[in-house]
Amino acid sequence: MDDALRNILLSVDHATACEAPPSFDWSRAIERVRAIQAEVQSITGRQFEIDENVQDGSFFTDLATYDEEPRPEGSILRHTVLALRFSAFGDLFTTWSVCSNDAKLDPRIIDRVISVARRAGFVYVVADDLEAEYTGSNPHLAGTSWWVRYFDYL
Repeated sequence: MDDALRNILLSVDHATACEAPPSFDWSRAIERVRAIQAEVQSITGRQFEIDENVQDGSFFTDLATYDEEPRPEGSILRHTVLALRFSAFGDLFTTWSVCSNDAKLDPRIIDRVISVARRAGFVYVVADDLEAEYTGSNPHLAGTSWWVRYFDYL
């Protein structure tokens, strides 16, 4: 992780709040994500869902698209093709996926999606950079990673 990114992550950290800073406005934040949903869908040609039920996390939503695989017992296995995960801290967002390589979106399309979120005022963080050890001021999160700090269930 470079110093510039570390400084960004440290600047939005909170010494006592784990799930969201006291000033976090969930309604306003989710509206900002809803505002980019249509453009993301247009770029990718896929439907994206907004998760409005995140609890006990340091993030407040995923904007995601899935492939579904029927299972023999009648259930459906969902593979995340692309998700934009939005932190409750500092307008941070990242991307992630769990799907086969042949289902992944073209990196140029993902770059365009990232650009949409950036234009909306969100700050992109590469997910791999978040695996570094958390070095912030919140003692409850000591020994975790920056991913846990800003983008995981706690």
